[in-house]
Amino acid sequence: MDPPPPYAGDTIVRISMSRLGTSLARWHPTNLPATYELQPETALTVMLVALGLIVGGAPWPDTTAMPVWGLPVRLAVAGSLILWGIGRGLDRRQVTISRQGVTVRRRGWLGWRQWHEPLSNYAGILAETMVVPRKKRYYPKQGDMLFEQVSLHHRERRRRVVLWWDRAAGRHRAVQERWARLLQVPALERDVHGELVARPPGELNLTVREAVAQGRVALSFDPRQAPPAPLQAEQVGEHWEIVCRGGCVTPLQYLRPAAWALPGVALLALAATHGGGMVRCTIAGLLWLAGVAVAETVRRATRHRLTLRADGLDARRVLGGRELQRCYLAGGPVESVWVGRSQIGQRPCLVVAGDHGRLEWGEGRPLRVLEWARECVLWHLARMGEPARSAADKPGGGL
Repeated sequence: MDPPPPYAGDTIVRISMSRLGTSLARWHPTNLPATYELQPETALTVMLVALGLIVGGAPWPDTTAMPVWGLPVRLAVAGSLILWGIGRGLDRRQVTISRQGVTVRRRGWLGWRQWHEPLSNYAGILAETMVVPRKKRYYPKQGDMLFEQVSLHHRERRRRVVLWWDRAAGRHRAVQERWARLLQVPALERDVHGELVARPPGELNLTVREAVAQGRVALSFDPRQAPPAPLQAEQVGEHWEIVCRGGCVTPLQYLRPAAWALPGVALLALAATHGGGMVRCTIAGLLWLAGVAVAETVRRATRHRLTLRADGLDARRVLGGRELQRCYLAGGPVESVWVGRSQIGQRPCLVVAGDHGRLEWGEGRPLRVLEWARECVLWHLARMGEPARSAADKPGGGL
């Protein structure tokens, strides 16, 4: 079935609150001002009012057995349901976006109220990926769900305005850039520290290679310098790979397996202090320590591989000879390379993004490793398409 046509930008789009994501995913205004109106769900309003009338008007099963407090409680519950339903029926919001600012009108018990915020007070257009756990949904699905959201970002949360919302499909970056061009505001990204990094509207169409050629991105990468531990640069056929092992590389990272091993050590200590009768504690402690050892061994044996190909980037997570995860991104349309956080785990990683996809590599690795990988990827993308270079000019080639 063909998707529904997008809404026009010069009309007021009426969206049901229960179908906010489905409708906003189709809202692609082409001119300004653009307005969408959130309408209440009529079925829920009618259901709440009807339920309140039933609770308040239904006869009591046995009037002689009615307690003294029965009638007031019953009327209070019925009145609350009726007022809740009427309040939801009155709730209506209109959001108007123009180059002058954002105007939000909301109707409630006291009539219409509105506030206006100049567009200059907004930092820009922010694209985010949110994880919705299964327990927070009201329909049976397996696993968590990823949703993408594009919004006008303001330092005050109540002033932020959602512009687009849909299930994760890799389209939020293109929507973000379209809104940034339409409103002439920066496109925002979050770095590894959670700070916002702005991209001006004039640089949204530039790839990494074009930005380097125009001097907008400075390269300080020396391909003859050895990569920091635990990175390794190796040649596989005509391509070069950056390999990072999954074990602990700093003394602080050894605290994690040590913390996991504490319950097992406590069980063994409990069994030792109470003699040989604590067989169950001994077995449980040994099994716990064995599980921690297996998990740490698997983590150390995991390799994060980033292949620098002539036509793009290939990120893989490999355990032994088995490929656990793989992601490929064409090198031509890459527009941004930064050290940010992963979409699901929210851990530091290298992010390479463009209009056609997003690639994450090195989740949980030290920042100095990710910064070196970022400079290497920028250097590779800037020279993509040039004649083949010698081995000394490859990453780590001076070793």
